[in-house]
Amino acid sequence: MAGDSPAGELSAALAGAPLRPARSSAGAPRRNRFTYRLAQRDDAGALARLLRGNPFDGAIRLSFEGEPDPLAAAAVYGPVHQTIVAEDRGRIVAMACRAERDCFVNGRVARVAYLCQLRVDRSVRIRRELLAGGFAFCRALHDEGDACACLVSIVDDNRPAMRLLTSARIPDAPAMRPLEPFVTFAIPVRQGWRAGTTNVPAGGARIERGRPDLTEPIVECLQRYGERHQLAPLWTAEDLVSPSRMPTLRIEDFLVMREGGRVTACLATWDQRSFRQTVVRGYSPWLARVRPAVNLAARAGWAPRLPTPGATLSFAYLSHMAFDDDAERLLGLVDVALAEAGRTGLEFLVLGAATRHPLAHAVSRRYRHRRYVSRLYLAHWPEDGPLTGTIDGRVPHPEVAVL
Repeated sequence: MAGDSPAGELSAALAGAPLRPARSSAGAPRRNRFTYRLAQRDDAGALARLLRGNPFDGAIRLSFEGEPDPLAAAAVYGPVHQTIVAEDRGRIVAMACRAERDCFVNGRVARVAYLCQLRVDRSVRIRRELLAGGFAFCRALHDEGDACACLVSIVDDNRPAMRLLTSARIPDAPAMRPLEPFVTFAIPVRQGWRAGTTNVPAGGARIERGRPDLTEPIVECLQRYGERHQLAPLWTAEDLVSPSRMPTLRIEDFLVMREGGRVTACLATWDQRSFRQTVVRGYSPWLARVRPAVNLAARAGWAPRLPTPGATLSFAYLSHMAFDDDAERLLGLVDVALAEAGRTGLEFLVLGAATRHPLAHAVSRRYRHRRYVSRLYLAHWPEDGPLTGTIDGRVPHPEVAVL
């Protein structure tokens, strides 16, 4: 199990621990054909096959993978990161990741968990039983951890999963408080020609490449922004130079806007393809039929290209986004990032924002894009206390590059 201290100690303690038996409403233990544990280093191959072989259905069938080592890739989710596996007669048939990280909640720093990467092999038919045992195991991890609640993101197209995961009939499942939709924008890099009309405010603002002496000002900008939003990660200077927390990301991958010596906006272009991949596994029948015409239009720049099934999407995240007041300020950095990405072979840049975030409206107006909608939930068990009932109306802004 990959993890930094104290995650490694917690993983070691729980890896061989017996699961608390789930109980029925009458109090008697329920039988469960599945067994649950934390993943070990030699599970990496089985986890990679599970991710590869069970894509998400939709108009475009996508698999979200972690080659060459899904356990190492999970480090981006947080300093505490655990991969839970479910076995059926010794074969791994499901997995999920749980991570903890410090985030801003109501303007203050709190430890929040994140539940993600739930994958169930298509051969499994009794999913309620599988999830009941998985939630019981996850609850045991949660009881041992420091998080006050859990963030969950469910792809909007995956309605069966949404109904199942939010069902009140699964024992040990957390209560799921809906927050709001979260939109992931995939912007074609070919729009880089817009850099000639970059939105740079008047008054001496200038755009610069990140460098070591700007690390602290970047962190300060990120933290000012985080305080104004819900569930934005707390980034530190140590995070930005950590090869385990931020693999492949360098301070030189940042763009900053400076005004009077102060960093007033920033973002990074984070190419994660060396350790996390999104692979096209197929198309719905109607989209497969029109794909040749779409790709013909793509040659003229009228539409994004639809890759061949089996191809890894060529994109990077626009991560670590922050701005002090006006979302238009950030678009100046997006324009420059698009122009630079066009020289690296990337086809898309991806960013995310909640639907009522001003950035979502600004991006929708300015760029051609594909959009993917997820639903954000705050999951909690009864013993988590009153946090989920007191969370205020600030706009959520989790980091899309680690969702």
